[in-house]
Amino acid sequence: MAKTACYTPTEVSTVQLRQLQIEMMVSTLRCDSSSYDFRGRYGAFMERINPLMSDNAKRLKAIVGKKGQGGFDQYLTSMSNDAQNISQQDPLYCSNAVQVIEQVASHDTKDVPTIAAQAIPSPYQVVACADKPAPAPKKKHHKQS
Repeated sequence: MAKTACYTPTEVSTVQLRQLQIEMMVSTLRCDSSSYDFRGRYGAFMERINPLMSDNAKRLKAIVGKKGQGGFDQYLTSMSNDAQNISQQDPLYCSNAVQVIEQVASHDTKDVPTIAAQAIPSPYQVVACADKPAPAPKKKHHKQS
């Protein structure tokens, strides 16, 4: 992600939605058990968010920059690897994922970006422009006479 130093709310929302999808995919691999059918719930989750994902992919490709499909794939792989690492380190990863997937199941598709924003407040490699610290004021140079 090197398009800009900071990202618009729409760009942030785009990354949050994709990251939510990837984290639920990782959760399916990591958290599926006999007591909680994450695989079945992930299938329902994907059916719920699928109408959003085509447009999401187009917007995310534009955000990733001019690296084409390879850059897009590389970004998604990096995001997936990051989610996998977090899932191995965070003891609450599975219980948090269950809460999120259940929340998505109980809401309309149009509500999923809001749920993604709540679940992913700091998306992968993205800083919102409003969150970026203001640059320090430049010092004025005075001519000496």
